[in-house]
Amino acid sequence: MEMSPDSFPDPPQPGLEALSPNTSCHHFPLLVSSSFSRVDLFNGLLGPVQVTALHVTRLDNVTLAHMGTADGRILQVELARSLNYLLYVSNFSLGSNGQPVHRDISRLGDHLLFASGDKVFQVPIRGPGCRHFLTCWRCLRAQRFMGCGWCGGMCGRQKECPGPWQQDHCPPELTEFHPQSGPLRGSTRLTLCGSNFNLHPTGLVPKDTHQVTVGQSPCRLLHKDSSNLSQVPRKYFVEELECELEPLVMQVAGPANVSLTVSNVPLGRHFRVDGTSMLQGFSFVEPVLRTVQPLFGPRAGGTSLTLEGQGLSVGTSRAVLINGTECPLKRVSEGQLLCTTPPGAATASVPIRLQVGGAKVPGSWNFHYKEDPIMLGISPNCGYTGSYVTIRGQHLTSVRHLMVSFHDGLKAVENRQCEGQLPEQHWCRLPEYVVRGPQGWVMGNLSVQGDGAPGFTLPGFRFLPPPYPPSTDLAPLKPEEHAIKFEYIGLGAVADCVDVNVTVGGESCRHELRGDVVVCPLPLSLQLGKDGAPLQVCVDGGCHILGRVVRPGLEGVPQSMLLCVLLALLLLVGVLAAVLVFSYYRRKQLVFLSTLCSLGLDIVAQKPCEG
Repeated sequence: MEMSPDSFPDPPQPGLEALSPNTSCHHFPLLVSSSFSRVDLFNGLLGPVQVTALHVTRLDNVTLAHMGTADGRILQVELARSLNYLLYVSNFSLGSNGQPVHRDISRLGDHLLFASGDKVFQVPIRGPGCRHFLTCWRCLRAQRFMGCGWCGGMCGRQKECPGPWQQDHCPPELTEFHPQSGPLRGSTRLTLCGSNFNLHPTGLVPKDTHQVTVGQSPCRLLHKDSSNLSQVPRKYFVEELECELEPLVMQVAGPANVSLTVSNVPLGRHFRVDGTSMLQGFSFVEPVLRTVQPLFGPRAGGTSLTLEGQGLSVGTSRAVLINGTECPLKRVSEGQLLCTTPPGAATASVPIRLQVGGAKVPGSWNFHYKEDPIMLGISPNCGYTGSYVTIRGQHLTSVRHLMVSFHDGLKAVENRQCEGQLPEQHWCRLPEYVVRGPQGWVMGNLSVQGDGAPGFTLPGFRFLPPPYPPSTDLAPLKPEEHAIKFEYIGLGAVADCVDVNVTVGGESCRHELRGDVVVCPLPLSLQLGKDGAPLQVCVDGGCHILGRVVRPGLEGVPQSMLLCVLLALLLLVGVLAAVLVFSYYRRKQLVFLSTLCSLGLDIVAQKPCEG
């Protein structure tokens, strides 16, 4: 505890002033007869709190200290030298903008008067009241001098209660439970959380005092290991009860209430626990199993078995059994269970059983153990993301999906996209992998695995960037051209790893690769129509139409040029027609003149006939 007398100095007493030429301040003589050491009665528990006012009151058998602080707060603390912590009654602010509480304190009846700033505050000696205690057990744990009791669901003093008021017992307080659902026919381990359970520190439940029911079904209490209880402050301490819900024939599926009843408990230090607490929200569910896949796998085990249905995650325990051997669960959800099959003793068909809460879920399914697959080889030794590799071996159909993985020495990527109905050969797509090597490819190990059976690894596998088609349109063919040329980025690097097929109008051409440039001679039987023919490139089975191969014709001539040519032709035809007409009339006139001359007639104004 730290006092601050400098903030509130005592006035100078007459006759004790020392003479001094400096009249701006006073000097006070101080006589110290012996040295006294300061004693912190709170053993440092107040920490940095600076106390500016102190008033100690005795109420019944309790010593109560009222302390004002430098930041304008009031602390009401029960003083007990035997405790190593402060037993706060209240801690509140006077609302005076953080101004210090003055040293002087006055008492007025059952209240103390504190001053802060230019205001005076009235503080009840017995504390701020009881309404802030929201639960029964907190209410009855309050200091007795506060006079708090439980009254019809609220905490208050007896004079404030219009109905029955008592200070001797409280019901348990159930705040939550988990899980919130369980199988109708099986058992469920239920955990109840709350307070005022009246448990022993060891976690033991007193005999014949606690009863838990869920709906109509009883829940048998279990011993709770106290070492699992979290060490939290007393005011936040949460008690736990564990019980095992036992199946009951009369119980029906649907919602149910969780009830905790405590009775026949002796009186404790503050009160006796007696009563019932109930919570809604639990559901009894009937699990349903609809499908199981796959229904086969290698004898070595390791097959990912998927069970689908409804209500598969209810309760606290579930197990999948393959011929009586547990299939370890990898993932659990309401509609799906995923487990890994154990090894089988021989190639045989064995039963699959699902148990939820120890009870068997209806359904008849069998799993067939087959011969382990044997991997013999992988080809080719290069590829890119999504390209196919061929897996050769024996009994490859014993697994539903082979797994292909690529490891570059730092990380591994995998894929399960495989196809094939033959036991000696499958085709698998390479996993997604980003090539960042400066040389344009990455060397690593390519492996294939069949569930739990031994796999095969191909070292020195080259992983390449995937090729991609050009983004520009095809240029029209010139009249003298009989081959189409185009660029397919990255195709030259992967040409040795995958099959490449080029067709024009559906007819294959014998293409030639010049790096990433593809030269495709047009088939002799190809007839390019007015709209041309589509050019299609297939790389490892993936086909793209790059455009249409066209040869320019009249449709490629501009319309203005066609109009000019047409007008020129019309003009030429007109000139020829005029020349022909003129020539016709000219010959006709000459014939007429020749006839007249032969008759001896001379026409006036005409040229004389010449003999």
